[in-house]
Amino acid sequence: MSHDDKREPITGTVTEWHDIDGLGVITSEDLPGEVWVHFSHIVMKSPRNLTVGRSVRFTWEEFPQDGYRFRAVRVWPDEHQFDGNLANEVPSAEFGGYESHVELQYDDVEAE
Repeated sequence: MSHDDKREPITGTVTEWHDIDGLGVITSEDLPGEVWVHFSHIVMKSPRNLTVGRSVRFTWEEFPQDGYRFRAVRVWPDEHQFDGNLANEVPSAEFGGYESHVELQYDDVEAE
């Protein structure tokens, strides 16, 4: 995985967003194809999701993902001023972003 944040941010529009899965698609006149985006790449506090039709700024990389030629590296709402410092942007658990938990339980197996 090569996160290429050296590219200049471009503007695009969210054309598809799935809240349950936390992923979607962005289009931009600056790229010849759709851009796959995951909620973990959204740079904003509370909650990290997008809505169809929303204007966003983003950096991207050419990396095939789920049938898309490009994927977003960092995404933020067009009106949001991202200063490049992720420490100022990473949401904490109190904001209720996406998270998951796994609990494993093993059966007691008697030794033979």
